[in-house]
This record gives sequence, structure tokens and C-alpha cells, in this order.
Amino acid sequence: MLLWTRFARFGAILLTLAMAGALAFGVYHHYVAISVDHVDHLPMGDHGLFRATAIVLAIAEAVGAAAGAWCTLLLSPTRTR
Repeated sequence: MLLWTRFARFGAILLTLAMAGALAFGVYHHYVAISVDHVDHLPMGDHGLFRATAIVLAIAEAVGAAAGAWCTLLLSPTRTR
């Protein structure tokens, strides 16, 4: 919502930070930390859906962080238009 107000740059920065934080959190808990959320340490059975959603989620968060960074650069006060 902030992207359509005079606080557009702040909104883009907030989007970038939120999505980058979500990406870091998700990658850490799904691929680094050994826990019940790790994709290789699930109980026996079919974990194909869990792995697929973990990958899709990481991609969506990376795209969101990149979009926020791109908007931040576009809205930079030093950028010539």
C-alpha cells in the first residue's frame, strides 16, 4: 500500500527487508538447521510435497526480495529520470 503514497521508497525498503528476512529464516530452517522442518529429516513417508513447497517458497521469497530491491533502486532520490 505504501508504494502508492509519498512513502513509496520506505515501502520498497520494507518489502525488501521483510522478504529477505523471510528467505533467510526459511532457508535456515528448511535446509541448514537440523530440526523437524528440515527437508531431509522428515518422518518416513512421502516428503515430495514438503520439499516442493519449501523450494517454491524460497523462490517466491527471493523474487519478492529482488522486486523490493528493484523498486528501491527505481525510487532512489539520486536516480535521474
